[in-house]
This record gives sequence, structure tokens and C-alpha cells, in this order.
Amino acid sequence: MIYEKLLAGLRDRRAKPETRIDMKTVPSPPLYDVATEMAVRAAERDLEVELPALLSRIYREVGNGGFGPGAGQIGLANGYLDADGRTLPEKYRQLRSEGWRERLLPLWDWGDAAWSCVDASSVNADIVTVGELGFVRTEFSLETWLSAWLHGIDLHGEIFEIGDATIVNPFTRKPMTVKRRVRAMGTPI
Repeated sequence: MIYEKLLAGLRDRRAKPETRIDMKTVPSPPLYDVATEMAVRAAERDLEVELPALLSRIYREVGNGGFGPGAGQIGLANGYLDADGRTLPEKYRQLRSEGWRERLLPLWDWGDAAWSCVDASSVNADIVTVGELGFVRTEFSLETWLSAWLHGIDLHGEIFEIGDATIVNPFTRKPMTVKRRVRAMGTPI
């Protein structure tokens, strides 16, 4: 069947706390049970968006968030919460009230208001990066995004141009060079 190998790989990587998420600055989330079909349908009603088939299967067959790129995929009810304690429907509603694009589901938090999202209006469930410079469509679909993550690809490096910045060290008060995101790579939308 379609996606079986990908779903099995996600289950395997999710099971290991040291590889469950990419961000090493936050603790690895606990394991969350899979979402029920009823919870997925309730989230879709709340979002007013039908989840792409692969995303729905991930919630129902792998786990209710807490694994994947960045700080881990945000969950539905009784799943992994974002840094502000919100489920995916709650985060989406909050962002929509601030002018967020319709049907753009914020799933993976990279910190500093940078997100990787699934465009639920696109046929392939395209991945869109959101950051300081707005919305940028990447070359990834949900399937290729998660496949790349399973194969150890540094997705942060794939979607953001990284550059040097000079800041003042708050402890020594001396200038120092740090790496930081310069811009999201892809096609602005």
C-alpha cells in the first residue's frame, strides 16, 4: 500500500528519544498515542480544513505529534502541544486571527516565529516555510519532507539560508559572530 514504508520509518524514529525531534535545545517530547478517527474528524471540523490523507494517517497510525522536524509535529486533542500549550486547531485559529493564510497548517516550529507548514489546499500537501520575510513555498511535499527527515537530511539547512551575524555577547560585552537564519529558501507566495 501507499505510504507504508514511510509510516513504518516514522514509527521507528519516533520510538527513539534521541532522534524523535531535531531541536536539541528542547527536551525530547514523550510518546503520544495515536489519535482516534473521531479526534481527526473533530480537528478537521474545528480547522474547517480536511487534512491531507498522509497527514491524517500519521495522526491515526504513527502518533499524535511530538516527533519530526524542528521541535516536533503539533498534535490534535490529547496530543503534543506547541510551546504555548496549543493543539494544531488552537494554533491555527490563533494565527488566522492575526492574518495567517487559510488552509496553511503550522506543524513544525523552528523557534523565533519560524514554522514549516502543510498547505492543505495544494494537491501534494506542499511544505511552506513561514518566517520573518513571509510565506515561502519549498520544493518539498509532505511525503518528500518526511522522507528526507527519515534519511537524516538537515531540513533546517534545506529551507533556510544561514549566514553570519555579529552580536554583542551579553556576558563579556564583546562582539561575537553567530550563525543565524538569513531568509527562507523557495518561492515567495
